[in-house]
Amino acid sequence: MSTDQPLKTRFMKVKSGRIVIVFFLLIVITVPLLFPEVRVLFRRNTFPPPPMLIAHGGSLKMVQDGKEKDFFVTNSLEGLELKYAAGHQLFEADFNWTKDNQLVMMHDWGETYRLYFPNAPKSVPTLEQFESATMINNLHQLSLPKLNQWLRDHPNSFIVTDVKVSNVDALREIVRIDPELARTRYIPQI
Repeated sequence: MSTDQPLKTRFMKVKSGRIVIVFFLLIVITVPLLFPEVRVLFRRNTFPPPPMLIAHGGSLKMVQDGKEKDFFVTNSLEGLELKYAAGHQLFEADFNWTKDNQLVMMHDWGETYRLYFPNAPKSVPTLEQFESATMINNLHQLSLPKLNQWLRDHPNSFIVTDVKVSNVDALREIVRIDPELARTRYIPQI
C-alpha cells in the first residue's frame, strides 16, 4: 500500500496541473470575447501605422461651369483643410517667389496662376498683389506667414517643401521667418 501512495500523489498532481492549464486557457479565450477592450492587450503592435500618403498641393474637387472638376495644386487654405479633415498630416506644398522676393504657395506664375487667379495681372505679382487677388471659387491663397499660422493651428501636420526656384534660398527664408517651425514642421524636398 505504501508503494501506491506516491503513484496516487503523482496522478493527482498531473490531474491538478491539467485542470489549471484548462482553466487558464478558458480564461484567455473567454475574457477577450466578453470584454472587447481587453483585445488590445493581445495585439502585436498597438501603435498607429506610419502615414502612407502625402497630400499634394491642396488638390481638390470643385464645381466650375456646372461641372465637377479636379483642381490640382491649388495650394489653397481650403485644399489643406480638406485633406487635413480626411486624416492627412503630411502636405506637399509648392512654393514660388513673388516679384518682391516673398515666398508664397504657388506652383507657377504661368498656367496655374492664370487658372486660379483669372482676374489678376498676368505678370508675377508682388506679395501685396498676390494676397489681394481673388482666387476662383472663393479659395484663399497662402503666404509663408499664413501657412505658418495654419501649422500652429494644426500641431500634428507637416509640410514637405516643393520649391520651384532657388530652393536653398527658400529654405533659408523659411528658417528666417520662424526657426522653430522650420526645424520641427518642414521637411525639405531636395
